[in-house]
Amino acid sequence: MSAEIKQDHIFRKYLQDDLRNVDFPFFLQASVRFVLDLGIWIHPDAYQKLPIYEPLAYRDQKAQKTIDLRGQANPTSALMIDDNSMVKNYATGKVVSSHKISYYQGKTMGNGFWACHIWDRLADGSLSNVDNSLFTFVPNLVWLPTEFSRLTDHVPLIKDVMKQLSLNLYKDVKFSNPDLQIIVDNSWKKLLEINHNEIIPKNALPHIDEYNLMQINDATIAKKIRKNKKYAEGLIEHGMGNLVPVDCKLHKYGRTIDLTNSTSALEVGTWLEGYLNGLP
Repeated sequence: MSAEIKQDHIFRKYLQDDLRNVDFPFFLQASVRFVLDLGIWIHPDAYQKLPIYEPLAYRDQKAQKTIDLRGQANPTSALMIDDNSMVKNYATGKVVSSHKISYYQGKTMGNGFWACHIWDRLADGSLSNVDNSLFTFVPNLVWLPTEFSRLTDHVPLIKDVMKQLSLNLYKDVKFSNPDLQIIVDNSWKKLLEINHNEIIPKNALPHIDEYNLMQINDATIAKKIRKNKKYAEGLIEHGMGNLVPVDCKLHKYGRTIDLTNSTSALEVGTWLEGYLNGLP
């Protein structure tokens, strides 16, 4: 039986399987243009306020295999299990500002976008999304229209363009607290251990006004900080052999802290407390 033509595959398959082979220079030019014009990035101001927005979370491929483990604490590492939901949910309903794409300007993020990890693998071959300091590290993420986002997994040069754009937008952002700066620098160090190609000449990289930027309001950031402060307290108390405070157990993660390895809990909780104390 003949396979059905799927509407949402037409454009990507044409680019990836046909145009790429027939006219690679134009394919590359068009692909770079799509990333430049259609990618949506978290505003650098929000990055400066909360550079890792779910600091406990990491991606677990088995998060929904048999039972739904999303949001629970991993018994061994004490980190929060996720399947990419927390990455995607951060963008839902956020307003986009754009001086380039008229259709984006002033509208909110909805369905039809995919959160892409820009540095998918690290120098040791591991996936960046299993590292909680990189999974929701703002410079490691860009939102692309779903159909086009799949192309990034098949064309390494597009990933290189995304890396250039991320470095251009975020790398020079500084943090006033030296302890927070160290944490951010460590995340960057892991990402930059692998070299990438300079596809766009440095003098042709866009100005911040040319990026499509997702606005994250202060209330959203404050809510995440409050919740994580409770988690830090719960982890440290459990790590020291005490009961997890009741007000830490309002969410699935807090209710599973007492099932985690106490040494891991203390280590993760101490790191999280230091990270949160360094935020502005």
